[in-house]
Amino acid sequence: MNMNNFGGEDDDEDDEDEEDKFPANLGDSHDEAVIGGEEKKGMELAVSLSLFTSRVQEIRVPLQEHHDLLLSTLPAAECALKESFEGEGWL
Repeated sequence: MNMNNFGGEDDDEDDEDEEDKFPANLGDSHDEAVIGGEEKKGMELAVSLSLFTSRVQEIRVPLQEHHDLLLSTLPAAECALKESFEGEGWL
């Protein structure tokens, strides 16, 4: 209570202003911001990895189909190239 306050009113407003000027937990707020930033980065990484995993699963079947098609057509392509090169006299 302020001794110069003769009206009997509490001086809570001045106390709050002083707390705003000199916060007791100044270091804690910085630490919380750093932790919050690290948590945000962690969440962003988790979302990115999840999206990447989903995308890989989406392309897995078409990729396997193309792989199988390539393996099945390679012998015929090799044979056609040999015939072409032999016909031109390159082999």
